[in-house]
Amino acid sequence: MKNRYIYPFVCLVFIYLTLTYSNTFQVPFVLDDSPHIVKRSELHLSSLSIQNIYKTFFLEQEESKKLYRPISCLSLALNYFIGGVNVRGYHIVNLIIHLLSSLFLFKTILLLLQAWKKALPADQINMTAGLATVLWAVNPIQTQAVTYIVQRMASLSAMFYILGLWMYIEMRIRLNQDIPGKIRYGILSAFFFLCAVLSKENAGIFPLGLLCLELFFFDGIKRIRANPLKYALVVFGMIVIPLLLFSHMTSVEKLVERYTYRPFTAYQRLLTEPRILIFYLSQIFYPIPGRFSIVHSFSLSNSLFSPVSTFLSIGGISLMLIVSFVNAKKYPLIGFAVVFYFVHHLIESTVIPLELVFEHRNYLPSIFLFLPIAYGIVKILEYYKIQNKILFYFISFSCALLIFFLGMSTYMKNMEWQTHESLWESAISNSPSLIRPYSQLGWAYTNKKKLNTAKARNYFIMGLDKKESYHIFQKALLWLEIGKTYKLENNIPECKKAVLKSLEIMQNKIKNKPGFENNSGIKNYLAGVNYFLANIHYYSRDTDQAIQYIERALELVEIPEYYNTKTKFFIRNGLYSDALHYSQELTKRGYADGNTYYYLGYSLTSLGYYARGLWFYKQAVQNGLYPPDINLYIADNLYLSGKSRKADDYLLKYVNSNPIRKIMQFITIYQNPSYFEHLPLVNLEIIIAMLKKESFAIINGVN
Repeated sequence: MKNRYIYPFVCLVFIYLTLTYSNTFQVPFVLDDSPHIVKRSELHLSSLSIQNIYKTFFLEQEESKKLYRPISCLSLALNYFIGGVNVRGYHIVNLIIHLLSSLFLFKTILLLLQAWKKALPADQINMTAGLATVLWAVNPIQTQAVTYIVQRMASLSAMFYILGLWMYIEMRIRLNQDIPGKIRYGILSAFFFLCAVLSKENAGIFPLGLLCLELFFFDGIKRIRANPLKYALVVFGMIVIPLLLFSHMTSVEKLVERYTYRPFTAYQRLLTEPRILIFYLSQIFYPIPGRFSIVHSFSLSNSLFSPVSTFLSIGGISLMLIVSFVNAKKYPLIGFAVVFYFVHHLIESTVIPLELVFEHRNYLPSIFLFLPIAYGIVKILEYYKIQNKILFYFISFSCALLIFFLGMSTYMKNMEWQTHESLWESAISNSPSLIRPYSQLGWAYTNKKKLNTAKARNYFIMGLDKKESYHIFQKALLWLEIGKTYKLENNIPECKKAVLKSLEIMQNKIKNKPGFENNSGIKNYLAGVNYFLANIHYYSRDTDQAIQYIERALELVEIPEYYNTKTKFFIRNGLYSDALHYSQELTKRGYADGNTYYYLGYSLTSLGYYARGLWFYKQAVQNGLYPPDINLYIADNLYLSGKSRKADDYLLKYVNSNPIRKIMQFITIYQNPSYFEHLPLVNLEIIIAMLKKESFAIINGVN
């Protein structure tokens, strides 16, 4: 490929990749998208103030306030600022990142081949770089990193990583040829390395990536033989740097804790991952759409020969690495691609207690896998271009057909991501023995737009005899979800039975593992079940029992939602002084939010302190997270204090800010004596009369 064709080629690749992913722009939030984007309040930017932007850098629940992938999180927060939870914007950004990563990879491979001592003609270098990039970019193994919104963290990190490699190669070329600019490119390489790590921690492996470059392209092996001690120290440093970065951004203690609730040990994971790596490679080089899925079922390896594929996989990987190093000088492209791939799986595919299998983990490790293949194809084409024109055109056509096939496979795979139902039905076909696809399908049918409690419950029940793949509480949580379906049907007795079954399973698991109850993750799950039971008893008007369950939840985990709920229970029992005292303590301990101020306002109003109650109601509005009907409670306070005119103003404000349908719905609900959702209004009859009057006035005014 001549230099003058590079720009048209890049444009053509961009168009093809855009078409390949053109059916992803309406793919909904799935799996981890919800907790990391939809429900993560610190990413919901309302303004671009420095304080708001700073909040996006940290996980709200992290007591130690460690950074959590700040660049990735900021990009998601900016998406939210521009388009809220409209998925189109998120997918457009994800695709742009993939396009840029492809462009930067193309440039990096160009430079790498130019730096290679085996001099190649410019058109062969261009063609090899172009083909290697396209084969990587359109491969269906990348679908998860591009289409799964939250995996922007993986693709964004890889993009910066590739930029760091590009800058490093520029620096090394200048260093070898004594050309000015090496310091500038060295600084840029370090900068992009930092950006990569701040996007996702696994980019901390970057120093080992540079070591791979040195070994295979810059006479690293010769230098090691000349001074082994010096390079042993360099390698040691390159391993320590990623570990230090990783420990700074990740709570090592919490990572270790994860093994307490994983259905596998560190030893089992370490033995199982080589089989998974071989499976990944088979997906990459045999990319049939049906072989890809958001989840995969893998039996655990319990020893080197159980199953025997464990030994074969470890042996196969070891052999590939040994052959790569032994033939590093003779076949550097093959050796580099192989070693780079396995080195970049060291963080996510060894002992760290992540889930066993996820395809997006191949996005960065696979960037050079197609380089030796592309080089081989180009050399064959160059040979047959002179020797046999028919074979030349046949091989060229076959390459074009392969790229088209890969693009179609990716497009077809993305079709499965169009809805929750299609994604998880495909997962059931792929891995029918796992709980997760059934639980996710069940949750899909508890969505308000597609509410079908019987169908949801059926999927949850089907999942009960399946395998726990990522958490030992998966079956317990299924019983909790079964209980929630009964609650939606207002079948409280069956709901309680199911939730108590969930709690029983959790407690039995804890009994079998000493010290298990001290695990923070376990505490969160237990607290969540107790919290749900507290609310069930509250809606059954058994507030005494509700208070007992919420106190159990608070013994396990202290979060504002639980404290506020307990305050609400006190209020419902008429214990206004207790509720007031509890809310004040909550404020002193720094747990207060908009709902805390709302309950303070209600308690003070109920005790006759109208001015103070009004002040706290207004504080609730300023702090957010208050009930949507708070203007009605402010009006109630003002009626009680004899300020009827001001009360009428707040009722009018409520009417003007809500559709008539919602106001009529409110009137119907509050007139129902069995309704227990909101706290009672003292002047309910006056408020309803005024609402009707103002609503009818608006309706008549419209007419």
